[in-house]
Amino acid sequence: QEYAVTARADEWKKHLSKVISKKKVAIVLPEEETYTLRFSVDSLENIESKVKEEIKEHIPTPIEDLIYDTGIHKGKETSEVIIIATPIQKLSQYYRIVQESDSKPLIGIPQSYAAFRILKEGILEGEVVLSIDVGETQRSYMFFDSIGPLYSITTQSDNSLALDTKEQINKFTEKFGNQVNRIVLGGSKGDEVSQLDFRKEV
Repeated sequence: QEYAVTARADEWKKHLSKVISKKKVAIVLPEEETYTLRFSVDSLENIESKVKEEIKEHIPTPIEDLIYDTGIHKGKETSEVIIIATPIQKLSQYYRIVQESDSKPLIGIPQSYAAFRILKEGILEGEVVLSIDVGETQRSYMFFDSIGPLYSITTQSDNSLALDTKEQINKFTEKFGNQVNRIVLGGSKGDEVSQLDFRKEV
């Protein structure tokens, strides 16, 4: 399969002017320091209990040591529940650093959700988009549909970007059964990747 490949920097340029506010900042938490869970329910009855059950089952950090939030997307027959969680101690450290810079922290969000906020307007219903942050030593793979983050993983691999990407797409497809429709490249080294060559190799 050949994927459409674009640069996330282009999307940033469109949206950056809308979100910058003097002395008010949002903290983007590294993906490896947060947890994102997603599950479907037929009924929203006792949803808080279901959320706590999911957290206790899938997140290794004790629930009393976490700060978490949920988002609910109501469908015709089922609803999608998204949980975002991070250790309280870790979030407090980031808030303290921001306050010391004489700024006001408004919200803390995971890297994947920050990327989704940028890309969501261009994601069609039924489409899956893979956003890749290409760094100096690691790569973050974040999969989205039109509702929100589906799955994310950070890797440190000696393989080529194309080979590593193929592997992560195969893992995602095996786990969720969805096909990736489009790839968006970003990160500190994203601009150095030839989109044409990458598209051919993947």
